[in-house]
Amino acid sequence: MTKEVRTDVTIANQALDLVAAKIIAGLDDENASARVVARFYFSTRNLILERYDWSFASKRKELAASATAPVFGFDFAYTLPVDLLALREVAEDEIDFRDREFLPGDDWRIEGTTIVTPFASPIFIRYTREVESPALFSSLFAALFAHELAIVIGPKLSEATAMTKEARKDLARFRDDAQRLDAQQRSPQTLPDGTWIRSRRTSSGIPGL
Repeated sequence: MTKEVRTDVTIANQALDLVAAKIIAGLDDENASARVVARFYFSTRNLILERYDWSFASKRKELAASATAPVFGFDFAYTLPVDLLALREVAEDEIDFRDREFLPGDDWRIEGTTIVTPFASPIFIRYTREVESPALFSSLFAALFAHELAIVIGPKLSEATAMTKEARKDLARFRDDAQRLDAQQRSPQTLPDGTWIRSRRTSSGIPGL
C-alpha cells in the first residue's frame, strides 16, 4: 500500500478541489489560487492547532524563571516557548504534574510573552506547539484543515455556491470528530470546563470549539 505523502501543496489542493478551483504546483505560483491560499494557509493551520489539544502537537517543557521579576502582583516571570500556540497545563512540581493543574488567575497568567506566577523556579508546562511539517499532521487534522481552508478561500476564488453542501457537512463532521478526540486523548479531569483551552489569543476573540 502506498503511504500518503502529505505536504502543504497537497492540503492546499484538497481545499481548492472542494471549491472547484484551479489546483496549484506551489504556494508561490503566480496565479489567483496560489495567491489566495498563501494569504490564509498558515493562519488557518495555526488556528486549528489552537482550537484542539492535538496529541501530535503536544509538547512538555521545564521553564526557568526570568532574571527580571514582575513589577508587582507576582513573584516570578517565565518566558513562553517561541513555538507555543496554546498553553494547556502548568504545574509547580513535575512529580505532581499528572494530578495537579492550575487555572489562570490567582496562580498564573499569560502577559505578553511571559507567564507570571507565584511559583518558584522551575515550573513545568504542557502546550500545543506550532507544527510546520504536514508529514507530522494526523489524518483527522489534515482533513479538517483542508475543509476549514476551503471555507475561507472559496468565496475569494469563486461564487460561494461552488462550495457544495456535502463539503460543509463534512466540515461539521470533522469538527465534531476533533472535539471528541480532544476530550478522549487524556485521563478524565475533575477541573472546571475550559481548563484545557488556554489560548494565548483568547482575549482577541478567537473561539475555542
